[in-house]
Amino acid sequence: MPKIIGLVESLKLIPAGKIIDGMKAEKIGLVDTCIPEGYVKEQLPQFIGKILAGKVKPQRRSSWMEKFPPTRAYIFKKTKEQIEKNAKGHYPAPVKAVEVIEKTYGGDLVAGLKLEREEFAKLAVTDLSKNLIQVFFTSEALKKDSGVKSKTEPKEVKNAALLGAGVMGGGIAWAFSNKDIPIRMKDINWDAIGLGYKHIAEIWQGLKKIGKARDGDIDNKMNKVSSALDYSGFDHADVVVEAIVENMDVKHKILAETEKHIAADTILASNTSSLSITKLSAPLAKPERFIGMHFFNPVNRMPLVEVIPGEKTDDKTIATIFALSKKLGKTPIRVGDCAGFLVNRILLPYMNEAVLMLEENASIEHVDKVMYKFGLPMGPFTLADEVGIDVCYKVAKILKDAYGERVKLSELLRVIYEDKKLLGKKAGKGFYIHDGKDKKLNPEVAGTGANHLPDAEIVDRCILIMVNEAAMCLEEGIIEKPEYLDMAMIMGTGFPPFRGGLCRYADAVGIGAVVARLKEFEARYGARFKPAVLLVKMVASNEKFYR
Repeated sequence: MPKIIGLVESLKLIPAGKIIDGMKAEKIGLVDTCIPEGYVKEQLPQFIGKILAGKVKPQRRSSWMEKFPPTRAYIFKKTKEQIEKNAKGHYPAPVKAVEVIEKTYGGDLVAGLKLEREEFAKLAVTDLSKNLIQVFFTSEALKKDSGVKSKTEPKEVKNAALLGAGVMGGGIAWAFSNKDIPIRMKDINWDAIGLGYKHIAEIWQGLKKIGKARDGDIDNKMNKVSSALDYSGFDHADVVVEAIVENMDVKHKILAETEKHIAADTILASNTSSLSITKLSAPLAKPERFIGMHFFNPVNRMPLVEVIPGEKTDDKTIATIFALSKKLGKTPIRVGDCAGFLVNRILLPYMNEAVLMLEENASIEHVDKVMYKFGLPMGPFTLADEVGIDVCYKVAKILKDAYGERVKLSELLRVIYEDKKLLGKKAGKGFYIHDGKDKKLNPEVAGTGANHLPDAEIVDRCILIMVNEAAMCLEEGIIEKPEYLDMAMIMGTGFPPFRGGLCRYADAVGIGAVVARLKEFEARYGARFKPAVLLVKMVASNEKFYR
């Protein structure tokens, strides 16, 4: 590629495995021409004629910077620095690719290909490579999953409606309008609806800034969103998504009221993050068309949608929500109806465990740094501030009520939310004090940090409590396969893909070692670390999650 389009453009594409469209390929000289599909019959013979006449000749494109050794060295140096910053030291292949180009630049092609082959072979057989290959194949399998065993055809969704605007609602409305599905937002006042529109506009402005949206397109997409304080327009909706406050009684009232204003075959989907879909459907006359459709925040970035059928949800509804999620550019994964469903049920114990460490006078910044180094996109305290401490506390309480003694709810988390009224980043103050993109430790909750826990203990307490909950989810049939569970955690929480997911990580550590460590923690910290029955059975039969 450097021989065709030059070093600078090549180094934008190769390390990232970046995909570009035909127009961009023509612009940088990777292809000789790009013909719009509608003009192929007319223009292709002309292009072939130019080739035969010798008028189309390969032209090597290069920057002046790559012609001089000092500036060329500077290009390689800066490229590797940027890769290492983005990869955080976890992905060796992009850096190795740049090193191969650096060693072979301007040299013999055969010798260059030999070195490339040798270096590739070393990387291809690593556990990291195998983990990423497994993630790829699981992703491909999920693309073919319809959510049902029967051959039920999904309903086509041409129009949608939304209960609840605000930030989350705005994200959902953006997802629909982005795929040209008109959506009608309803809320109790215009301020809430205004917040929804504001969030949609912010998403588009962010995309415009990085060159992924133009003004004309933005206007067209924004026009797909309408709003009202009543149910006008809901009778035309094929799907209604509920995204109101996380309260069973309030949702019961609104859902029952909504059902009176929609068509007989309109699907009702709840964006609840933790409440039982079967219980939510109790006041509905047609519970078979009710389902959980749990988006993750921020909706425009998070690819996962948990699809949660209730006891009476029919296959048509499930298949439709699966097809719709894919149309929205999301990956749907079917999960069982339990408190917290899958991702939140596994994630909240991790965040709660971090706060329990804080109660033991661990350092907030140290815990965050260790988990970031492990490969997570952010540490648990930063994550709690991003999600909202109020959301974390309410979901943690739901899990405590559902799972009893094995869930030890942090008293400090209650104090931070109920007594100190700290909400996290959205209110400017949580475990950190936030000022735009900057943050500093909040002295109100920091503690002494005197208990310097070993890095290995922080990782094991945070990760193995999730592995344990994941095993229980598999044991209960909340999720069908370990592969799907791992993909849900990767797409829903940013669990590092290079580790392959929670179950694959547990296999790498060794199930026996996981159970031994859990028993050690159970003796020191209590019942929340008691090993899952499935893990104990796996040790006895010498099994792994991935066979």
